[in-house]
Amino acid sequence: MSKKELEKIPIETIRLQTDPFYNECRAYGRLIECDVNGKVAVRCHGHIAIPATREEELNRRFEVYAWDRPEDDSELSVSKRQPFRAIVKDLIEDDRPLNEKKLIRMRKDLLKMHKFGVYPQDVQERNYGGGLLLDFSIAITKPHWVFETKRSWWIRIMINNDMNMLQEMILESGVKTWQRAVRNREYCMKLRGCPDGKERERRNRKYVSR
Repeated sequence: MSKKELEKIPIETIRLQTDPFYNECRAYGRLIECDVNGKVAVRCHGHIAIPATREEELNRRFEVYAWDRPEDDSELSVSKRQPFRAIVKDLIEDDRPLNEKKLIRMRKDLLKMHKFGVYPQDVQERNYGGGLLLDFSIAITKPHWVFETKRSWWIRIMINNDMNMLQEMILESGVKTWQRAVRNREYCMKLRGCPDGKERERRNRKYVSR
C-alpha cells in the first residue's frame, strides 16, 4: 500500500482497532456471529459501564489501581470522570495445571479462531482458564487496518505467532504429549533425507493421544 493510500485510513479507525475494549468487542462479535461464543473461548455476556465513583471500591476489593485514564480525565473530580468499560464473561475457577486433553483442545480452538478471522496475539498460559482463552485485549479481528497496510510476509508472521506461542506453552508445560502447535522442523528435515519407503512410513505413522 502506498503512502497516499495509507493516509486514506481514518485515524479514528486505527484508534478504535487498537483499543483493548474494542478489540474484545470485535473478537467476541465475530465469535458470536459464528455461533462459537463459549465454545472456543470463555463465554461473553456483553459489556457494562461502571461509574467512576466506584473506583475506590474496586481498588479495595480487587487491588486494581492502574486504570490508564487520560491525564485530563484523572484531573477531574471522581463524579465527572468517564465510566469504566467492562466486558462481562463467565468466571472460570479451574486452576488445575495443563494436561494433554486441554492442550489438544487449545490448539483446535486457536485454529478455529483463525478460520473465523480472529487472531488473539497473546497466547499465554496466564490468559487461559480451564483450557479456554480468557483475553482478547490485543486481538486482531478481520476486517482490520493491518490487513490493508502490512505486507504479506508481515501478515504471515503475525498469524503464525499465535501458534508459535502455543507451541512454547506446550514445551514449558512439561506435559508429555505428541501434540504440537507447529511442525518440528528438525524432524521434517530428517524425513527429507529418508528413503522414499521409510519416509512414507513415518509420515503415515499415527500417534494415539493418551
